[in-house]
Amino acid sequence: MRFVIITLPPQIIRDRIDALRRPLNEEIGAQEALRYPPHLTLRTGLVCPDDRAAGVVEAFLAHASALNAVKVRTEGLFYTTYGDPGAERGIVGWIVGSTGPLLALHRGLLAFTDWAKGPQGAFRPHLTLAFDDLGADEVEQLRQRISTLDPPVPNFSWTIDNVALYHEVDSRWVEWDHCSLL
Repeated sequence: MRFVIITLPPQIIRDRIDALRRPLNEEIGAQEALRYPPHLTLRTGLVCPDDRAAGVVEAFLAHASALNAVKVRTEGLFYTTYGDPGAERGIVGWIVGSTGPLLALHRGLLAFTDWAKGPQGAFRPHLTLAFDDLGADEVEQLRQRISTLDPPVPNFSWTIDNVALYHEVDSRWVEWDHCSLL
């Protein structure tokens, strides 16, 4: 079983993000970002045998529930590509400020090392608008299209007060379980 470790912003923010990302992704023919709810990934995921999943989730959430809630805010959009030249994939999203408390939450979650999917790469907190199934041309299309929006794309702020583990079911990512933070 593979789990992603995320937090969801409040529903009102998710609704505003979806109101933007759904039509923009459909306009460029991208679907990957729509398989997930609007979220902030908090650390590298967990991978365990299916028959151990319930126990792994319980242990991880017990660990996470001892950590503190964190206030966060977005700081505008970013547009970039990654991967090999000629086969680049794109990502567009909101930068989330890397404050000391957010980094402490990230490190606290990483302290649970059992079943870690792999080493944690650079932590670049963000909310995704579109990613993976778009290239440099589509990233540029999104940049141009977003620059014409009126009103402009908003920034968001909220308190991360929960951690959730999501897993893939029928090509969508759905919640397995979550916990509240202190």
